[in-house]
Amino acid sequence: MNRMTGLLIVLVVAAVGIYVWRSRSTGSRTASDLESTTINPKTYTRALADRPPEQAVSFGYKSQWLAVKTNDPTAALKALGASVPRETSWSYGVAAPEGELFVTPPLDGWVLVVGHFPEIVGKRDEKTLALVSKLSAELGTEVQYFGTHRVVDYHAWIRATKGQVSRAYAYLGERGETILEMGEQTEEEKALGLNFFDDGSSEAKNDEYWERDDVTYPDEEDVMKVAGRWSINPTELEERGAVGRGWLADWHP
Repeated sequence: MNRMTGLLIVLVVAAVGIYVWRSRSTGSRTASDLESTTINPKTYTRALADRPPEQAVSFGYKSQWLAVKTNDPTAALKALGASVPRETSWSYGVAAPEGELFVTPPLDGWVLVVGHFPEIVGKRDEKTLALVSKLSAELGTEVQYFGTHRVVDYHAWIRATKGQVSRAYAYLGERGETILEMGEQTEEEKALGLNFFDDGSSEAKNDEYWERDDVTYPDEEDVMKVAGRWSINPTELEERGAVGRGWLADWHP
């Protein structure tokens, strides 16, 4: 075998080796690899079609979400006026950008809808209240809203049933103000021992009120605790393991 023939054999073997290596690498891509290369939602359905049900992904901090008492995820999206939903991964869904909604599969009779909902901005603001009450009326069920953002110290929760808001609370630490309070504390809130400073109360006029040890300011953990007592605590979702895939839809209210 002359030198030229030997060199040719070496090149062929090397080429075959590279092809096999690349084929194996492509075939063993992880879920995160797929998500990083299939950002277009239309390709997600194809990418996820052959994958087993995913584990739930926890969320909650610096988030807003609705808890809807239903076993029909697409019904919640339809009632919100969202686009036709498509299947998507949990990891993409919980971090979906503004203009998209992610709804989870049913979880103990509830579905969670994650999105950039209008934040409560004051006592006269009705956007969030209207959204929750309208959705609960259209679906004929209970709908809850939760929102928290540690940067501005925003913490809120709302409960409505069949169009009627029975409880709403919101605090904005950036302004040091209870920006919304409707209805009496629920039994779940009382059981948690929640007792917050209220700048609008008659007691707030006295300096001694702000020095009390039995009164506190709300924080993001309180939002999660209320969510857990009312419906689902989203920070504990990963403990559920594989629960199926969620749905994504465009939403421009």
